[in-house]
Amino acid sequence: MLKVFLFILMLSLNLFAGTGAGNGGDFVRMEFIRIGNSICETFESGFQKIKPQLNKGEDYKLNKLSDLKNYLNINFISTSVDPLFDNRGNLVNALGSREGIILYVGDFYKELSWSSILRNRRYSVKLVLHEMLRGHGVNDDDYKYSDPILEKQDLTTKGSFKMKWSGLVEQSIKVALQNSLRVKSLDEEIDLFHIALDQIQDSTVINFAFLLNLPPSLSRDIDQTEEKKSYLSLLRNDLRLVSRLIPLVDSLAFKFLLYGEIDENLFNQYLFQVTRDFAAKLSFYNVLKESYMNHINRIEDIFSSLNIQESCTHYLYKLENLKKMDIETERSDARQELNLMGIIAQSNNCAL
Repeated sequence: MLKVFLFILMLSLNLFAGTGAGNGGDFVRMEFIRIGNSICETFESGFQKIKPQLNKGEDYKLNKLSDLKNYLNINFISTSVDPLFDNRGNLVNALGSREGIILYVGDFYKELSWSSILRNRRYSVKLVLHEMLRGHGVNDDDYKYSDPILEKQDLTTKGSFKMKWSGLVEQSIKVALQNSLRVKSLDEEIDLFHIALDQIQDSTVINFAFLLNLPPSLSRDIDQTEEKKSYLSLLRNDLRLVSRLIPLVDSLAFKFLLYGEIDENLFNQYLFQVTRDFAAKLSFYNVLKESYMNHINRIEDIFSSLNIQESCTHYLYKLENLKKMDIETERSDARQELNLMGIIAQSNNCAL
């Protein structure tokens, strides 16, 4: 009787492993399906750019990335708590073929478990796409198709999985700051920083990268009103601020790309940084009335571009107050208002 009970118990466990129950299998499958649907809706343009290459080299042609949605269901996707091995005998996190996709969810090899993989959203996007292609019958060994699809969509899929533009901007800033140590004059150093800021501006046509250009835009407006040493300090501080903003804006852009929503917490962190920068420039530099108003308009344009006015009514109300102030006679009041706006953003209290 005991042997019969043990047999039934083991059979039940194996059935649960195959269907997705146990060890977070159901959650893993549903997350895999959700991410897969987001990929199909988001990365079509990246796929179309490598489509000729894929269809030339593969037996199973693919017309649209959204065709992969056919494999995003619980009948095609299963999970296993038992280790998975590919045809060369290597341990793998998943097995994908025309017969189905099996995801490893066991505890013994935690680094291979999809319960762990899904914690890294960027990495999981790459692996989900990889397995979806295999489910269609596409040989995506070494990610030869999934990598280019993501890269064409302004994602890098190596290392930190940052948005492609963020790596380019980071490199521009790094080069400028390093080379500034070797120049012989203030004019040469200013030119170096201008080149870096121009490169930042050129990158800001992509996704959310335009958010990085807000702090330097005010500095350019006050170019002619400062001594060279003071202006140089201003530019250097801008480059350092942009460096701090890159991870925030990068995460904001990626989450919007994947989920189609603005992460309000990340945006408020960004808003805090740029508001504090605005207040500091009012304190230490000769910001004229026209430059002051232009910068307020730029901030309003950001809210309009992201279409998040309703979630930031408190902050925007304060921004309207700034417009009414005469910067020539009420500079101190404007700084105080900006400091309060920074606190509003930092405390995630941008809505009334």
